[in-house]
Amino acid sequence: MNTNQYKSYFLLLTSYFLLLAGCGDRENKSLIPDSNIKEEAVGFSLTATTKGARDWELNAEKAVSYEDRIIVYTIRLDFYRNKKIYSTLTADSGIYFGETDNMKAFGDVKVVTKEGKNLETSELEWLNKESKIRTDKEIKITEQDKTIIGKGLESNPDLTCIKIRDTYGYGR
Repeated sequence: MNTNQYKSYFLLLTSYFLLLAGCGDRENKSLIPDSNIKEEAVGFSLTATTKGARDWELNAEKAVSYEDRIIVYTIRLDFYRNKKIYSTLTADSGIYFGETDNMKAFGDVKVVTKEGKNLETSELEWLNKESKIRTDKEIKITEQDKTIIGKGLESNPDLTCIKIRDTYGYGR
């Protein structure tokens, strides 16, 4: 082989390895903790309060604690107002971020309000400081005889102030 063939072969191999290194789901990799497990618990519960009043309560069948987050399985997040639950989020799993009290829920995510509104999606974030839920995934909201289907949502937990990025369908 001559020098130009070696250079071409080297560039081809380098490009191939760079392509392989860039492949993969970066969003999901960033959610996997890179630190060692600190604790595991069965029957996990966490409550957030403001001036002694309960804001929300997170319950999970199982929790795995890491340095900066807690992975929770089979979750229920109850939102409180005036000592009563006004909305409940359930999901297959989630990640609780202790520094911000934010949470991300995954798999069969549902929010049900005491007024009977239902939200369904595959992934949902709870932004504690803003008291908002949001997703960029497909959503379905049902209330009595109405259904809204779309993609992307931001709302308060009781689904009374909803912004949907793209609405695909509406029915009665």
